[in-house]
Amino acid sequence: MKIVHVMSWYMPTHDYQENHLPFQQKELGHDVWIIASDVPSPKFYIGKKFETGPQQDKGVPIVRLKSLFQIKKHAQVYLRNLKHKIESLQPDIIHAHGPWTLPTLQLIISRLPSCKLFVDDHSDNANIKLHLLNRRAWIWVFRHSLLNVMKRKVDGFIGVNPFSQWHLHNNLGIPSNRISLLLLGVDPKFYFPDPELRQKIRSQLGFKADEVVFLFAGAFQPTKGMETLIKAFAKVASLYPAARLLLIGKGSKDYDASLHRLARSLGVLEKMIFQGWIEPDELNAYYNAGDISVMPGKITASKQAQAVGIPIIVTTEMACEFLISNGSGIAFEKGDVDALSKIMKSYIEEPQKRIEQGKLSLELVLKKLSWSKIAEQSINVYKQSSIVK
Repeated sequence: MKIVHVMSWYMPTHDYQENHLPFQQKELGHDVWIIASDVPSPKFYIGKKFETGPQQDKGVPIVRLKSLFQIKKHAQVYLRNLKHKIESLQPDIIHAHGPWTLPTLQLIISRLPSCKLFVDDHSDNANIKLHLLNRRAWIWVFRHSLLNVMKRKVDGFIGVNPFSQWHLHNNLGIPSNRISLLLLGVDPKFYFPDPELRQKIRSQLGFKADEVVFLFAGAFQPTKGMETLIKAFAKVASLYPAARLLLIGKGSKDYDASLHRLARSLGVLEKMIFQGWIEPDELNAYYNAGDISVMPGKITASKQAQAVGIPIIVTTEMACEFLISNGSGIAFEKGDVDALSKIMKSYIEEPQKRIEQGKLSLELVLKKLSWSKIAEQSINVYKQSSIVK
């Protein structure tokens, strides 16, 4: 099967779906290609464009097309000669990443060769921002203009979490029998339990053996619930001297400074480590250094923490529910500082719970969330979609 993934940008060495799914599909014996622009993601601006033309990453051909124009604020880029490249490749499957992106819209309005077109959606409870009037207006426009075209042109829609699956049906009006769930995964060959790494990094960071380390990893943004986490940690640290908080990542200069001020005002700055960004090949070691992963807002790197065998704390939002469906963690109402602090205290008081739920985290990853399993599911999704458009 020849599969072409089409996306606005492709960032090598990162840990997104496009950095894993195409390569795992290749491992299954399929002919897989990636088409992306020559510009980097605005989130990770690297100061220059990529070279256009054919390239390779881990054996998968990458075709970078020249961007005709880019709207950075709305994360949009138009790919020049996309239709021509698709025609030359003659794929069996096109997997377009994101229903809102310009490359997806280019595909939908084009007369494509005989192949199946799938469109995935990465919405979650935080990034869709349904409370904003302009977002609701865009959804209204979509339903009254592009929806019928999409229904005719797209063979299947893919939600990457339960919320995006719900969003496709309830907000965008896609029939439920046209939507499949294909979760985002993690690579257990890259993230795995390692007691030696755990001891090494904890020693480097100054954590004692009896200290309980709560871990957060990801970009620092207001949607991530950082303030909620720091306030809850302050309540915990005031009662349990062995509590520590490790924050991996960064945000804007002003936002990072505001988090430091908050921690200082609550008297817990010295019990926290703002580690900054970690090189990808070192992340497994730092995840191993933690005892409990906390995701107090927008879903981020929770699966990586589960892969090293530690429990997770997430919010009760729909996008997160599958992560603790087997009892591998506990959920709280987003923004509820008291509820989060209570859960954090319980993990300090009940070390056996940390062990048991950590085992369930690893079990969930190995059985359902490894990229190899998800790649197999993706092929089944492509094959089983025989719906008349």
